[in-house]
Amino acid sequence: MAVGEGKVLAAAVDTLWRWQLQPEFEDPPLTMLLANVVRYLAPPPGKKPETPNVALGDGTPQVGQDLVLSTTLKDANFDPIRNAELVVTVTKPDSGSYRIYPRDLPEEPGYYEYRVALDQPGPYKVASKFGKQETSREFLAGASAGEYTDLSADREGVERLLKAAGGELAEGDVNTWLKSLDASPGHVPAARDLEVWNSPLVLVMFLLLVSVDCYIRKRQGLA
Repeated sequence: MAVGEGKVLAAAVDTLWRWQLQPEFEDPPLTMLLANVVRYLAPPPGKKPETPNVALGDGTPQVGQDLVLSTTLKDANFDPIRNAELVVTVTKPDSGSYRIYPRDLPEEPGYYEYRVALDQPGPYKVASKFGKQETSREFLAGASAGEYTDLSADREGVERLLKAAGGELAEGDVNTWLKSLDASPGHVPAARDLEVWNSPLVLVMFLLLVSVDCYIRKRQGLA
């Protein structure tokens, strides 16, 4: 029970040795019981019940990576919360944001893992919300020294490619640009060279003509 600012737990039993010496359990139930008692009375810092947390998989994230983050959800008894409606909001350095809806796996109940693509250098903010509880975590994605240093679009390179390919650069609303295009079917005449003697139909026709010629000659008594 909760008393003041803390909690109190009492157990009225004669002995707990039966909990410790049960061979059908791989882990003794007494060990699990005492561990849950400690977690209930003094939960780990940052892992309050029914409150999401944001844990980083890499303490030095670099641009170009897919950073792995995770959230662990426990109820008031510190049992895992399965299939929670967890909402993760990622805010990028350019102030753009998007949401992720992770799910836990049967083999890891209460453990929600998700990935954030670091395509821009600068500060990121990841907020994990479950119900009315929300926890956020901020980190800085550094620019690497390799090919992922600058992931912005190379406009000059794209324009050179379009010029060589005879294309057109569309800016603004893509749907408006598509409506302005001529969608009528086009017909392009083309000359084709066909090698007749390589066709099997020509060979069959030749054999038929020879057969008809021989038949007519035989019917008319010709040589």
